[in-house]
Order: sequence, then C-alpha cells, then structure tokens
Amino acid sequence: MTPLSLGEAEALARKAARGAGLDWGTAEEAGRAVRWLCAHQFPGGEALAGLLIASDRVPPARRAPVCGMVWRARAGCLCPVTAGAALADRAGAGPHAVTLADLAWPLLLLPFAQAAAARHGATLRVAWPGFRADVAAGALALGPAEAGEAARAAEVTCRPVPVPQGEGRPRGYRAALRPAARAALERFAARTYAPATQAGRLAGAGAGLTDND
Repeated sequence: MTPLSLGEAEALARKAARGAGLDWGTAEEAGRAVRWLCAHQFPGGEALAGLLIASDRVPPARRAPVCGMVWRARAGCLCPVTAGAALADRAGAGPHAVTLADLAWPLLLLPFAQAAAARHGATLRVAWPGFRADVAAGALALGPAEAGEAARAAEVTCRPVPVPQGEGRPRGYRAALRPAARAALERFAARTYAPATQAGRLAGAGAGLTDND
C-alpha cells in the first residue's frame, strides 16, 4: 500500500463521491469523513469505495434517510454520508437517540456522530452488532470492534451516554489505502474530469496540427 497524506485522501474521496453523483456539499462531507477515519486509523477509504460501488447509478435521494422513529432509505441500504449529515444537522435540538435501519458501511457514520456530540459537549455511543464506539469532542473510545469493517448493518443505534467507555484510538497522520480501494476511488474521481475535445487538444502543449520545424 502506498500511503497518502490525510489531505490527499480527503481530496481523492471528495472527487470520487462527486464522480459517483453526490452533490458537491455532500461530496465534501464524504471527504472530511474519510480524513477523520484515516486519522483514527480506520479504513475510511475502503469504506467509501465500498459504498460508492454498491450504490453506483442509484439516485442519491433514494438512499437518503426518511427520518422517523427509525431512519430508513426509500430504496436499498441507507447511505451513511447523507444520514450522518442529517444527524449532525439535527444536533441543534440536542443529542438524542436515533436508530438507523439497514445502514451501508456504518463506519462512515462515526465522524458525523462526533460532530453532533461535540456541538453539545456530549458523548454519543454508536453501535451495531460486533462494534461499539463512544465519541465526544476530541475523544474516541472503542468497545467491541470486530465488525468495524462491516459493509452493512441491519440496525445501528446512536444514543447519548454519560462518559466514553472503552479503549482509546491512536492518531495517525497518513492514509494507507488498499490498492483495490484506491483504484476504485480513482475511477469514480475520473468521472469529474472533462472529456478531451479537439479544440482542447489543439490548445494544449505541443505543435498541434501545425509542424513549425
């Protein structure tokens, strides 16, 4: 694996999310989420690559949360980026318990949960079978974490707890993406590039169609 800087990982993730059809604001959220996960030594790039592959060509609105007693998507698995953004937006009313059904790549929810917790100086516990993390401003504590790389969780809960419980997580300063995940993100990112045109080629470096030698 060739490590990237956290900034490079964020930029690649942002472009990939945009190439997959997310609007720029949501793509920026995805980039920041990947950076946060990589900084906490989670496979953020792999999670985003898996999410984009699984939801490719599906309209983002179909994967966005319908917020009720239980948050669900209109079709397929719930997107953790759009659900996370909704969770952070609703934090203005104070931290409260939320249940999310059929969530894809739940690891991507953690950065948004921490942002929501930090807004009110609270601690939020994000949990699904085989995984538990308590997040607060500047703090992350892990309980059981065998299922951290789960591609899908039937039920994820996010609720306030008194204090973080579990093992701390060391910070990292590089993002080590597996080759397959990096290649997938680069393929999605390439969709944001404008296709070459004859006029563009002629305006580029070199003599074009004219040989001045």
